[in-house]
Amino acid sequence: MATYTILIHPCLTAIVAMKATSDPSVDGNWADVDFSLTGEPVVSMWCFEDGGDIHIATQGAGGIVRYHVFDPGTDTFTTKNEVVVTNNPLAGFEAVSIAVRSDGDVIIGYAGDDAGDAAIFYAREEGSGWTTNVQVDGAATTDDYTGVVIVLGVSNRMHFFYRNDTDNDALHRSLSSANSLDTADQVIDATPNAINFVFAHGVSYVSGATKVRVPYLDSVQTASLAELDSGADPSIATSTGVSDTNVAVENNVSPVMCCAVDGTVLHLLFSQSSDEDIFHDSNADDAGWQTDDEEKDAVTCNRISCNIYTRGSLVLAYLYLDDTTVKYDERSLTAPGNVTPPVGSAVLTGTGSIMDFGLIVPTEV
Repeated sequence: MATYTILIHPCLTAIVAMKATSDPSVDGNWADVDFSLTGEPVVSMWCFEDGGDIHIATQGAGGIVRYHVFDPGTDTFTTKNEVVVTNNPLAGFEAVSIAVRSDGDVIIGYAGDDAGDAAIFYAREEGSGWTTNVQVDGAATTDDYTGVVIVLGVSNRMHFFYRNDTDNDALHRSLSSANSLDTADQVIDATPNAINFVFAHGVSYVSGATKVRVPYLDSVQTASLAELDSGADPSIATSTGVSDTNVAVENNVSPVMCCAVDGTVLHLLFSQSSDEDIFHDSNADDAGWQTDDEEKDAVTCNRISCNIYTRGSLVLAYLYLDDTTVKYDERSLTAPGNVTPPVGSAVLTGTGSIMDFGLIVPTEV
């Protein structure tokens, strides 16, 4: 079994696939296997694993959105640097997210320009080229919309989460499999934290209905959760104050946290703002969040990404940026109760000082 991740190269104008063919938690086991050049500095990147392939969306300086596909079976990018659209958003508002339907349709959410205002659009590819610049947000001509996170829901429905930067509302809107958008934006929180990219990576799982859960940063800088059952114009609830302490914010624009799901058990990892150590919390099928436990001490975590998979035993695997060094670690999920956190972390080497990273993907080879 091999483990993969996609990173932004330190030159900023390429993304790189990295692979660990043996224990990914051991130094020296990671190596880069292929690159996809973008031509412009990558400002935002998002990954989605589907059928073994890793689908990647990037948005560069100047607003160019590109699509890439990495095949772990051949250790190569089978699609490199495909231009989806050029739509230049306001500087600093660049953001991209991607998800893939069960029929292979690719949906990319991205930031763009709407007559001088920041807006959220989506593009889709259904086997015959890209349909682009479909506006997701409420299109209020005087409002700016920022940050987009997509979560795949029931029956290939796509759920978009983003923020009205002008009114400071955390919002949701979904897209049906027939590409029909909900009636209008739905307000999740009328007073979230006033940062551009308020949402972090979200998940969906089946427990009766298909449940969608997305963490976001609330007004007091703790992690809260947007909660809905997947469907058109759904009812939305929130769990506030999920984290017991404040969450670190990267460069004053993005919360340092991620979410992964094991069956119906949600796991949240976040960087504590006071010291940037990594903390963990969990919630078994909406039964309630637990007391935070410290996952990594004496680190400087300013970015984090996580996934759950079986590597001998079930683990919550995560990549994090420890100051300027990308590291991999994992937490066993098979031991009862609170498990002993790992002591060391594997440093990813082979491409120099990696600036950003995407999804941890375990793949049989």
